[in-house]
Amino acid sequence: VGSPPVSAERVKWDQRYSAPGWLMGRSPKAVLRSWSGDLPSSGRALDLACGEGQTAVFLARRGLRVDGVDVSRVGLTKARALADSAGADISSRIRLTDHDLGAGPPTSLSGPYALVTCLHYRQVGLIARIGSWLGPEGVLLVERPSVLALELGLEAPPARFLAERGELIEEAHAAGCRVLRHEEGIFEGRAVARLLAVRTGPSQ
Repeated sequence: VGSPPVSAERVKWDQRYSAPGWLMGRSPKAVLRSWSGDLPSSGRALDLACGEGQTAVFLARRGLRVDGVDVSRVGLTKARALADSAGADISSRIRLTDHDLGAGPPTSLSGPYALVTCLHYRQVGLIARIGSWLGPEGVLLVERPSVLALELGLEAPPARFLAERGELIEEAHAAGCRVLRHEEGIFEGRAVARLLAVRTGPSQ
């Protein structure tokens, strides 16, 4: 029996992350700092498309135990290095899983989670499927590139990676969550949509 085919997404992101240093920098995204007061500081967190681990390390520093999931093994190697550089206590709070989210949520993981984050990655329907993994009053934080970039003539990824207007609100509702914050605009020089919501429906 041969090895399973390597996904195009894995090849793409392995190539991007193979450059020296951290492609996304070592610091967490601004939305984490801006909305940190609404994020839990204990319990379990799930970081979808965790990349090089910036979000995972930020959340572990807050006191959460983090499951990070990504398709890129190169990115996950860098995520572990970033976690290790933060110290043994932080690194021990982070568990990394190699998984292509294009195939759906990883079956090796399950809720309940106090927090689910998905920053930058877009896959229609994924958030709705993950919603039941949030515990009671669990928090959902999503940020992704927005079609606003095309409307303003700004540099942007291909359209399939861009959030449509109001898309995050629809996904939060489908996940059984009540929206607390929602913004679409230019942040850190990028056109993004971002949302913070809390679970109101039954959990897994």
